[in-house]
Amino acid sequence: MKGIVAFLLSFWIAVIPVVRCVDEVVDCPSHDYFYVSPMHHDTACDLAGQNQYKKSLDRRAIWQRLHESGTQNVPTQRTSFCPETVQPLMDSDKFQEGFNTAWIVENTATVPVVVAFVMERPDGTRIEVSAMNHKIAPPNHDPKAILKPGEWKAVQTYEGHVFHVRELLQDGSQGMVLLQHRVGMIPITNKYGHELHCNPSEPDEEPVVVQQDAGAVRDPDFARKAPPASQPCNIVDVGFRNHVGCPVNGYYTGHFLTRGLVEPRGNVTKWKESLARKPKSCHEVFQFHLGLEEHPNDFQWDWASTSKYESAYIGNNFVFRLAKDERIVVDSYSVTTTKVVDCPTLKKQVNNAVSVPYGEAISTGERSFLRNWVKTFYNGTDPFAETMNASEWIVSVSRVPFILPAPNAIGRQNAFAQSDLQYCMQTNKDP
Repeated sequence: MKGIVAFLLSFWIAVIPVVRCVDEVVDCPSHDYFYVSPMHHDTACDLAGQNQYKKSLDRRAIWQRLHESGTQNVPTQRTSFCPETVQPLMDSDKFQEGFNTAWIVENTATVPVVVAFVMERPDGTRIEVSAMNHKIAPPNHDPKAILKPGEWKAVQTYEGHVFHVRELLQDGSQGMVLLQHRVGMIPITNKYGHELHCNPSEPDEEPVVVQQDAGAVRDPDFARKAPPASQPCNIVDVGFRNHVGCPVNGYYTGHFLTRGLVEPRGNVTKWKESLARKPKSCHEVFQFHLGLEEHPNDFQWDWASTSKYESAYIGNNFVFRLAKDERIVVDSYSVTTTKVVDCPTLKKQVNNAVSVPYGEAISTGERSFLRNWVKTFYNGTDPFAETMNASEWIVSVSRVPFILPAPNAIGRQNAFAQSDLQYCMQTNKDP
């Protein structure tokens, strides 16, 4: 009995700070802080297989390449909805491939769609292939590349990779591009229009404390934690880059992005309170500092680095405060799925992004197979339903041979079995 009382007492004491935070700051509940999207549940992927795959990518080699060249040429994230003209999103020679991450696409449209990866061929032309298996083209030949309304996919990919999402027509062929997406870094800007007075020559001093055994070390309140060796399903590795022109501090706010008063932190300078957007202080946990140094010794860990990477869930939020006056929130960012939407006004489209029209290379047998299969999207008897909400593993485009045309309908199952083993590692159900 004493043990139970002690446990309850310790639990009550542990939650006091959270309860006080809720009482003192209106609309600041605590229970949703621990919410995790079903996309990241352990049952949403083969967790051991996914982590083993990530280990095989040799992120240290990627870090070394980015360290030598800088992260400035890793493209920023970009999404285009319902484009009347489909332009290449990978048209700069300076673009370089960044870190691996997960791209989670969700079909909120009322029609089935096809998710395609835009692959560049040796001659410089580009073609759409299945986002789930780069050996299959056109992408509508791959059932795993098709999403019914309400379904989602987590694609393991790299910063700089470009995807197209097309409407799947009732005869099994592909329609117009509903969405273009380029995976990339997130630029942090002065989104809320503050009058900032920053001198690049001002010192951006790292906060340190002196410990008896270790000497001067970074202040624990501003320290970063190394990511765990084993990460949750479909974790999204987000790269943040400072475009403000002033040093900023990034704070994690869980699943909250709200407005309200907070206690001032940092040195007080002249600022316009009417422009400040301030999330509730009880939600904020310091995560990283974005300085102004583009070529530090270690862009991930050095205090002054202009870029930092953070592992996050869908639904996580971050706010960015001016380092020298933390009452000023310059930007905020929410980690979300990329949502495909209906494009009712899109009647005609010019495609300048890919060199092979989407109607090419569909054999008679393949078209018949797809036409019969697409009908199942509307009568609820989809034979491939178990493959839809799933995690997929793909490897870097430079390591995958391109094969066209795709296998025909008769050889489909054998071809999938072989390609799954070599390139997709695992397909899983959503709980």
